[in-house]
Formats: sequence, C-alpha cells, structure tokens
Amino acid sequence: MSDRITIEEEHFGILTDDALALEATLVRAAGCSDEEVRSVRVWLPKYPLTRSSVLPAARAEARALGAESRAIYLTFDLRGSGESDGEPSDEGFEIDIHSAHEWAKERFGPEVAFQVCGFPDLGAADRLVALPLRPGVLVELYRYHPDDVETQAHVIYLSRYGHFGREDDALCRSVADAGYVVYGGDLLRYLLLAGPLTTETFAQDAAGLAVQLGRPLYLVARALAAGPALLMASTVPAVNGVVVTGEAQEGLAAAHLFSQENPARLMLLRQVKKLAPRPAVFFWDVAEAGGAAPDDLKALSDVTQRPRLWGMIPKIDAPILLKALGWLGENRPT
Repeated sequence: MSDRITIEEEHFGILTDDALALEATLVRAAGCSDEEVRSVRVWLPKYPLTRSSVLPAARAEARALGAESRAIYLTFDLRGSGESDGEPSDEGFEIDIHSAHEWAKERFGPEVAFQVCGFPDLGAADRLVALPLRPGVLVELYRYHPDDVETQAHVIYLSRYGHFGREDDALCRSVADAGYVVYGGDLLRYLLLAGPLTTETFAQDAAGLAVQLGRPLYLVARALAAGPALLMASTVPAVNGVVVTGEAQEGLAAAHLFSQENPARLMLLRQVKKLAPRPAVFFWDVAEAGGAAPDDLKALSDVTQRPRLWGMIPKIDAPILLKALGWLGENRPT
C-alpha cells in the first residue's frame, strides 16, 4: 500500500510562548485535509541533530499508514539547533513542546490528539551515537557509561515504540551507575527507515549492531519492542541474554515494519527455541499492559528452554531490571 501513497510537506515557523521562531515541517498523506486530522505525531530529533534526521521516519510513517489514519506528522528544529532561534535548555524544551501543542490545537481544533515521539536529552549531546548497519541505514542510541565502576556488561535498552522518554532515560542511568555500559533508544525510527524488513535482513542488521558493541551483550526491551529483541537474540549468537516485558509477537505484526510474506519466519514460538543455552527473562509488566492478558508472552516463556525466568511485575523499575541483569550474568554460558 505504501508505494501507492503520495505525501505532502509544508514548511513553516512556530512562534513560541517566549517569542522565538522554530523552523518546522509538517508531513501528511495526500488527501488528509485539516478538517479530517485527529492526531498530530511529533517526531523530535535527538539534540544536537535537526529535523532532517527524523523527516525520513515521518515520511515513512505517513506513507505506510495513509490518509485513513487521520494522523499527520510534525517535526521541528529545537531551539538553538538547525534554523531555530534561541539557546538550548531543558526549560526551553518544555516551552517548545507547549508551543507546538498550542499551534496544533489552533490549527486542527482543541480535541486533536498530540503525541510526542522522542526525547532530546539536551545535556547528553556527547552521548548520542549513530551506529551504521549498512549503506543508508543506521541506529541512533544514547550511550550511558558507568563512572568509576568496573564494567560488568553492555546493554542495549529498547523503549516502547516511539516513546523513549524521561522514565527510560532514568532507567538507563540507573543501570549504568551499577556498572553497565548502556545503549538506550527507540527502535521505531530504524524500523520505519529500513522496513519492511525480512527476517534475513533484520538478522544481518542486528549482527552488524552487535559487532560494534562490547561483551557480554544483553538486550532489554519494553512493550512491542520485545518482538524485535527476541528475534535479534534468537538469530544473533553474539547476544548473551535478553529481558523482555511486553507483547512480543505483536511487535512484529506491522506490515510496513516487517515483511509478512513469510509469516512462519516471524513466529517467535519457533524462533525462541534457538535462545538456549543463553538465558532469557520474560516479565509481564502489568502497568504497561493496560489490562491485556499475558498469555502470548507466557507461551513464549514456556517453549523457551532453560535457563529462563517468567514473572508478573507491577511495573519495571531499576531494582527489578538490575536483578534480572544480574541473573543473566549468573546464568550465561562462559
């Protein structure tokens, strides 16, 4: 469907509450008028990158979902970056987001949904790393390094799709403080740019990512990101263990992210049998699940050979995550 959908772009300025101009780009599928818009998805660049770094993801999502989604995609240069006025600051970032929300309500109506995808982490410009996977394809992650602590392992932390926020940042910092080198971020940008992915191409990209990081290497993935994480852990021997907290199979179900031409190869009930003897932790995060049943994730845990752990947790936090990582370290093959 995405090949038949054309997109439209509009370049303009947003005036902030403190009278600065933010250079912005609006992306939509052709045929979605202002009156039909029900949702504004804001793709934020990771500072100091500009909106050009996220425009491909916004375009890919617009093409994939089409006018029927009634969603449009907004990105802008944060103050002090690109073509926008001002100097960067945490307070300024909050003003920028509020101003963009007010602009959206004025243009599309007060009831329009406003979703921010991304977290710039203005104090971490030196920690942003872009890891190339193949020509034209990369993964952007934040690097958290332990201070004055012996490194125990390296961890890739994947947030919920489109939602790497302050809670994720705090978790990554806590894990790093305990002695882990953490690479944290949102996998959705990569998936939108690279998709639809076959299992073979994804495995090659995942192996290319793993080879650039240290050992031992663990994966932590929340919500739908559990799907790609389990697929990566199952197909890349360099991954030494994995912790997941959500509806894994559903994370592979979107046709614009993963090719559905051979669905058997995406079936995690088959793939996770390749994990052993590497350890796996399956947590059902009750707060994150929003009332959904844990049956699918429990089934994946049941077919995974030991060593593995299954548990229901009220909400993932640093103590729970550190305990799980410690268990991976105790049970990984040496």
